[in-house]
Amino acid sequence: MNPVARTRAAGGALFGGVSPGVSPGVARNGDVRRRRSAASMGGPSRQPATTPLTSTRRPATMAPGRQRRPTTKEADMRFWIPVAFVSILSAAAVGQPVQQVPDEGDYILPTAPPGEMRPYPVDSGVAANAAAAPSVVFAEVIHVDDAAWIRLYFAEVQLDDGGFVRVTSLLDGEVQELDEAALAMWGNASAYFNGDSLLVEIVAGANTDANRVRIEEIEVQLEPADGGLITNICGADDRVSSSELWTGRLLPAGCTGSVYSEDSCVVSAGHCVGGSMVLQFNVPLSNPNCSLNNPPVSEQFPLATVGSLANGVGQDWSVLSSGTNNLGETPYERYGQFRPIASAMPPVGATLTNPGYGVDTQCRFSQTQQTSDGMLTALSPTTIQHNIDTTGG
Repeated sequence: MNPVARTRAAGGALFGGVSPGVSPGVARNGDVRRRRSAASMGGPSRQPATTPLTSTRRPATMAPGRQRRPTTKEADMRFWIPVAFVSILSAAAVGQPVQQVPDEGDYILPTAPPGEMRPYPVDSGVAANAAAAPSVVFAEVIHVDDAAWIRLYFAEVQLDDGGFVRVTSLLDGEVQELDEAALAMWGNASAYFNGDSLLVEIVAGANTDANRVRIEEIEVQLEPADGGLITNICGADDRVSSSELWTGRLLPAGCTGSVYSEDSCVVSAGHCVGGSMVLQFNVPLSNPNCSLNNPPVSEQFPLATVGSLANGVGQDWSVLSSGTNNLGETPYERYGQFRPIASAMPPVGATLTNPGYGVDTQCRFSQTQQTSDGMLTALSPTTIQHNIDTTGG
């Protein structure tokens, strides 16, 4: 179980009450211009992240009681913690951090964010299609040895009427087609694709003469390296795999985001905001070396920032709007689930449940959805204390 944890509160509320009704509407993080007036957009500017060695921790088999799903009555008595809350250790009194000293019980964790930016120049040149039907006028395979996954960032795209960019994973065949509107919504970036090779094509509209794609860099995850010590789980890690469809994995930061309205508005932590963000659902287990596996393109949704603050404990929140997947669906339209923001805090002693995508020393579970229960032990207007098992992510 986690020792008393101090939590950064998003607006000082838990899920379970009335939604504040933030208006959605995807803000465009870039522009794709037709003909020869192209836009430029790079990937998220950040240092390469590393991921780490594994060690021993909890037994592979959980305690029997931890795997039982709650009854409806039990679920109604729980309070869900918004994942805009990021737990850090504190003493029993709010505002008095505990200095953690690593010992034999500590272990190495993968770190988030999981990817790194790499230069990868590709330029199709200006391509024409003289045919009376749409045709492929450019095709190139992007390959990075030992990459677990690849994401593309388009520096420039020109598309005449009826044209689009098609990206295909050569590992599992997942496909994404991006026209002007989709490229703008996705921040001039693609979804996340599994494998070390992607096929990039321009499908040009009929009788068009000015189609072009230019890529300067890509995001990849290679074999992970060393991470850091866990300092916020004491004893056995009680988290178990879960499958809530109102909360997803937020990339590229490697965080968690939760849908809190029928408009598919999303709440997360302020320090998780940046770059062309994507929220993933039904995330598969990770690889044995802790590198991530991505869900199908239909389970990935672009995000844009409505508002955020990242000033430390009690002031670390973000509100995001969701775009649509490749089927034109928002998260709520696809899954039909959300958790509204509560109008009041639960009482001290209430049972809390916190699903999220934290890192894990058991690589297959790292940055996949896991859930842990605990107790609300103390609260203030902007922070709560709890004893739920949580890790970064």
